[in-house]
Amino acid sequence: MTVEDIINDLIQELDQAPPELTGMEAIFELNITGEQAATYQLKIENEQLYWAEGTPFEPTCTIYISDQGFLKIASGELNPKVALLTGRIKIEGDYSQALALSAILKKYH
Repeated sequence: MTVEDIINDLIQELDQAPPELTGMEAIFELNITGEQAATYQLKIENEQLYWAEGTPFEPTCTIYISDQGFLKIASGELNPKVALLTGRIKIEGDYSQALALSAILKKYH
């Protein structure tokens, strides 16, 4: 499975804003490095989700991770909190938003 496959699966799973996002206003930017390098954004506004490839929005939380790290987190081989503590993930911006997103993704993927 590729990074793009996982992102597409997430888009389908989260096509409607889950109740956990009520009241959340955020723009997440996911910067993936490595062979499958890409940038994706998830904008949460008025309980609606907007996905984009590239950087059309100004992020409130930017997450940096390698393609292999992303794939390991998606498969359950790597815990996101452990990845953060060991430097495999770097976060700029609002950490609380990153933790909220992590909990939502864990529940829905």
